[in-house]
Amino acid sequence: QAEERFHAFMGHSPALTFIKDASGKFTYVNDAFLRSFGLVRENCIGKVSEELFPAEMAEMMRASDLQVLQTGNPIQEIQSFPNEDGDVRDFLVLKFPLTGAEGGQCVAGAALEVTEQQRAAELVRKSRESYRTLFEQAPVPIHEINAQGLVTRINRAGCDVLGLEPKDVVGRHASEFVTPEMRAESLLSVQEKLGGRKKLVPFERSYLRSDGQVRVMEVHETPILDEFGGIQGIRTCMIDRTDRN
Repeated sequence: QAEERFHAFMGHSPALTFIKDASGKFTYVNDAFLRSFGLVRENCIGKVSEELFPAEMAEMMRASDLQVLQTGNPIQEIQSFPNEDGDVRDFLVLKFPLTGAEGGQCVAGAALEVTEQQRAAELVRKSRESYRTLFEQAPVPIHEINAQGLVTRINRAGCDVLGLEPKDVVGRHASEFVTPEMRAESLLSVQEKLGGRKKLVPFERSYLRSDGQVRVMEVHETPILDEFGGIQGIRTCMIDRTDRN
């Protein structure tokens, strides 16, 4: 009866589940496993991965099987397999040691297809990488501050305006870089904006370079929002208006 319940449960599970003996032969696969790879149960049981899957795919499966058998520890990893059309499918695979009915070592596993999630994550990664490149190479000064008003990043053009390196700017309050007579006003303004009590509108501010020169900058700000729409920082882009003044 327990075995019947096991098969009934696994038969309805969306996860691809399987059990292999120590030699790598499949002793159990559920319906989701068969559907996912277009296999028939009678052709799976008693077979090793090399008899059912392409060589590279089978080699990857066997390597992780052996890791579980040798260490006795479970593993979790993303495995990528090509389908018949050549498209790559990604699976989150959990494998763990199991004692077989006759006391022998086995490897049990469950896998969920995460292809869409992996593609989405890759798009996010590429988007972040593109933004990072644009940020660093932008010809205008850009910096970002966090909810405490501390600079979290600054691009090369921003460093050139201040005559400083990123390490000399990041971690300091944004108001520290304006001319002394404007620092109190700048500090209060930053606090008001981060608290949502003051609108972000363009304005001019004088910044003091490390060599003592003053640069008059036209400042444009946009909020950095958290997942709930709250302000968690400010992104600032500046235009040098010194020569005009």
